[in-house]
Amino acid sequence: ADFTLPENKDISFAGFEFGDEANFSKAVFGNNATFEGAIFGNRANLEYATFGDETRFDRAKFGDGTSFDHAKFGALARFDGVTFMGTTGFTHTRFKSPPCFAGVTHPKNLSLVGTLFWSENGILKRTADHRIVTNLRLLRGIAKEVNASDIERNLFIWERMAERGVLYKNWPPRAFATLLVFVYWALSNCGRSLVLPFAWLGIVNYGT
Repeated sequence: ADFTLPENKDISFAGFEFGDEANFSKAVFGNNATFEGAIFGNRANLEYATFGDETRFDRAKFGDGTSFDHAKFGALARFDGVTFMGTTGFTHTRFKSPPCFAGVTHPKNLSLVGTLFWSENGILKRTADHRIVTNLRLLRGIAKEVNASDIERNLFIWERMAERGVLYKNWPPRAFATLLVFVYWALSNCGRSLVLPFAWLGIVNYGT
């Protein structure tokens, strides 16, 4: 279904109660799609769905077997206060910018495999929005809880990069902190690179 069409674009699913096996597979939504307070039964299928910016799932409830696998979200998606009653998949789900997962219930039910919480890395260094840092920190905590170590590491790196952008915008009051974050990034790609420290060591020892 295409919810960007004129006859569909104003449809709101806020507070809607879906039964089992609700099917939004491959559905296309525009900006400001809202499912606030919606209740999904078991096996809700949102695979390969496409959502625009500012999609809202605040306070929604999802039954067991929900799948957002391969779905794509625009910027500023919100899942504040969502209850995940059973296993909910976000396998290879892509978010344009870090979504907000504040206050979610049963985060251990999330399956994060190949989930990309920031598909536009280029704006990381330019962000001045402290909320992005907060969202990344919350997501990192969830990734740690579900033992998604690769995703947790990437979120840690993105968090450091976003912090660098926020600190840069506050230059010069936080000049020293900004400099430290920049040096950490330059010397080791925020701890991600094993090659960079040895490369710098070689430059220092043999480059002069």
